[in-house]
Amino acid sequence: MFFTVRSNPRSSVFRSSWSVFASSWRWRPNPSLAMMTAFAMTVLGIGSTGCDIPQRPPLAKKSDKPKTVYNDASEDGTGGESLELAGGRIDVGWDTWDAYYVGDRHVGYNHISCEVDQDSDRDDIVYEMDNVLFINQGQARTLQRLRQTSKETNKGRLINFDSSLQVGPVVTRHNGILSGLNGEGSLLQVETLRGSKRTTKTIPWDKTNRGLIAIEQSLRNRPLINKGEMRSMKVLLSGYYDVAIARLKCSGDAYVPMLDGESMRLIEINYEVEKSEGETTYSTLWIDPSGNVRRTYTPGIDLVSYRTDKMTATNLPQSIEQPLWLPVKGKIDQPAKAKRIGYEVSPLPGLIERTPEEDRDYLLDIIAAPRQTIRKVSANRFQVLVSRQQEPERRGFETSDMTPSKFDTAPSGYIDYRDRTVRRFADAAGASKSLSKEEIAIEMTRTVQSLIQKDPTKIGLVKASDVAKLSSANELGRSIFLCAMLRAKGIPSRVALGIKYQPSDQPPSDDPEEPEPPARMIYHPWTLAYVDNQWVPLDVEAGGIAPPDRITLSTATFADKSEYRAFIPFLEAVSRMQVNVLKAQY
Repeated sequence: MFFTVRSNPRSSVFRSSWSVFASSWRWRPNPSLAMMTAFAMTVLGIGSTGCDIPQRPPLAKKSDKPKTVYNDASEDGTGGESLELAGGRIDVGWDTWDAYYVGDRHVGYNHISCEVDQDSDRDDIVYEMDNVLFINQGQARTLQRLRQTSKETNKGRLINFDSSLQVGPVVTRHNGILSGLNGEGSLLQVETLRGSKRTTKTIPWDKTNRGLIAIEQSLRNRPLINKGEMRSMKVLLSGYYDVAIARLKCSGDAYVPMLDGESMRLIEINYEVEKSEGETTYSTLWIDPSGNVRRTYTPGIDLVSYRTDKMTATNLPQSIEQPLWLPVKGKIDQPAKAKRIGYEVSPLPGLIERTPEEDRDYLLDIIAAPRQTIRKVSANRFQVLVSRQQEPERRGFETSDMTPSKFDTAPSGYIDYRDRTVRRFADAAGASKSLSKEEIAIEMTRTVQSLIQKDPTKIGLVKASDVAKLSSANELGRSIFLCAMLRAKGIPSRVALGIKYQPSDQPPSDDPEEPEPPARMIYHPWTLAYVDNQWVPLDVEAGGIAPPDRITLSTATFADKSEYRAFIPFLEAVSRMQVNVLKAQY
């Protein structure tokens, strides 16, 4: 008898979650959702999955043994379970692509490749994983991207791994190295780097532990095809980089709708992951008789993955070069030419009602900033006036009282302006003695725009000295480099983090009754320089004074050990706010 999944191949509603990767920040995700995110990573390398299968009960009690025990199984004290170990045939020379959908929306992809390490004389195996998922944070669409490289022996035992995790503009890097390879009493040392903050944890490791691709590896080597057949193994959990127990149980054949709407006869496998502290998540995946995973689903996250080709998987409706954006009401006809623009910022509909009464007055905190004045209309509702030039004080509007601090002139790990190459850039741009401090700052901005190529494929924080050497960086890197040049000439400076108006990149319709393609507010950093007793906003992309097409949400000096702290209020604000353009003046 076959189990039939309902005909809609892409169902349910995507729920917002910060996922496991925000775990060290002040506010944290729902732990069960975070666990589900890391859980799906263990199957395919990433974030999440969804359809209309009912949630299953636990596959087995800890005291139960799997129905099938394999030749290379071993008991390790996990309640009597027999664990599948690494070993046997390892299939190499393959790569897979999976497309992620929520309803009819294509929200991400996953890519895994498996090749023999050409630099190894032991025929070691290298897995490359690239996982992309756009998640909803209120109205904001945030890019979550996990890239991993894992090296294993040709028997499937972990040697080392490294990863970079991007959540919006924030990047966390991990690397793990196994000591005492294949020996008893080995240790996996996992180092985490966020900004200049480095932490290390050590995980006891033995022959029962397997790597990041253990599930796919196991099913390819030995498909789980007989109804009732079970399998357990200890795996390294992506994102958490801790050991968990994975359990699989074959439910038999099922007809499953695929991406093209056609049903395919596959083998359904119920799958659970239990972390060391006992938290467990459940999922379903479908394989073909050769053990290839063709579709996955994790309840609670509502994201479905389908095995497909590269072109289909990567054909996303939004660019992965833009890590965060949110929709905006209203229109700015000529953002670069505006003199001043008024905005209204308010909480998302229903957010106040869903918030405990004692916390309702603190949902949004929009700051007054250089050339940005604010008026609090009511609790959590602000009018924001942003101007190209310094404005006189307006009744009812709050102006910025930000003053330079010692951190605005000090060198740091990222704003390392004492580097010889950085100082050469600064000396060349500020050589004229006839220029005022503001004119020098503007000239430096133009220098960075012309000499430092914009490269949106670079992610995270980057040292000013590295920008100088490479002559390329993302917008954050170019803003940091300008900051370093300014400090090299004794000008206090810091980086502003905010959102900037971006017109739609879609051409307008020829049909006059069709609505205009929507604009949006995108994540954007720029630089603030303190000259002539005032803060001046400078934008490398604009090549001078920053236009008023933006809202400042936080500022950062990038002092050592606290580089990402400024992103917390920024990320909190964009997840709770909606923006309306009131009026632009030219």
